[in-house]
Amino acid sequence: MSDGARFRLVSVKIPEAYYEAVRLLVERGHYVSLAEAVRTGLFLLLQREGELAALLAIIREQERALQEKERIPSLAGTREAGSG
Repeated sequence: MSDGARFRLVSVKIPEAYYEAVRLLVERGHYVSLAEAVRTGLFLLLQREGELAALLAIIREQERALQEKERIPSLAGTREAGSG
């Protein structure tokens, strides 16, 4: 994260249990600091939300395509019925 990125200082209140759990991760060497653990958590959250948004967009597009496909035959059927 030290690739020239600008950082903002953010203060948040978290439950004591969250703090202790993250502190233990740092103490056990999973992260070098509390700040790194929190930044990693935020990154993973944003990544997950982005993946979820992409999946929802795919689902919406598939639903739109199905609705369009269902609508087209019904229009063709009305033309045939009117021409006879």
